[in-house]
Amino acid sequence: SISSPAEVRYRWVTRPSFSSPSRRTSPADSIRRFHTRIFDMHVKNIRLKPKYHAVPMPRGEMDLWEVVRTLVEVGYTGCCSLEYESFPGRGVKPGIKENDVAECVGYFKALMKAVEG
Repeated sequence: SISSPAEVRYRWVTRPSFSSPSRRTSPADSIRRFHTRIFDMHVKNIRLKPKYHAVPMPRGEMDLWEVVRTLVEVGYTGCCSLEYESFPGRGVKPGIKENDVAECVGYFKALMKAVEG
């Protein structure tokens, strides 16, 4: 059982079993189920193959349209912190490209505007 908002956040973000394709549970389903316990969110997108890794928001496998639509549906008023992690391969200088960050922010803003109508 879930005992606190922090536990919901921890499980949803860090434990694939909480909301994952392998369990047939979507993030939107988790939002509907636990929306009264979610007070802030860290939003990022991922690719699962060839291995799990973060990607700029419009390029991942998560249905962010459904996530944002569900947040509006349940009346979510908390904060959404956008995340984008870049882990370059060997020999590549670490760092996040500014255009990737701009892509994430622009995409999420447009998504919110489109969902709100």
